Amino acid sequence: CLDVIFNALTAPYTLRWQNERLTRAHIIGTCLVSVGAFLTALFGSVMNERLTVYDLEHQFLKWDSLVYMTTEVVVIVAVYLSLKARVLNATTRGIALGVVAGILMGNVFFLRGFMNILRDTPTSGAEAWQRVTPYVCL
Repeated sequence: CLDVIFNALTAPYTLRWQNERLTRAHIIGTCLVSVGAFLTALFGSVMNERLTVYDLEHQFLKWDSLVYMTTEVVVIVAVYLSLKARVLNATTRGIALGVVAGILMGNVFFLRGFMNILRDTPTSGAEAWQRVTPYVCL
């Protein structure tokens, strides 16, 4: 939530070359995201289980995980190519960058998985590091 507020406040300065401005729509959108983040933190389910490297691999190889990760890559590449080709107007460009930011923030699961592997290394040994999973998570 704080990153959205920070981005909204700094974008007019850091993205001046893209003619970014803080508008009423940005303020309303930032407020909606903040309320959504607050409600998610308040009412969302929390799972604090520590996943092993095998648990992570099982999760990553599920059909819905593979579809999600493939869709992520396709969207990020499409946005990158669209930005590079300069085919998006200012509004669409802002939405596209917001979508990519949301996708990247949604990948906290990978970081959490990596940290679980790192925490388990002293007790489980280096076996997890001989697999590709920790490097994919990183």
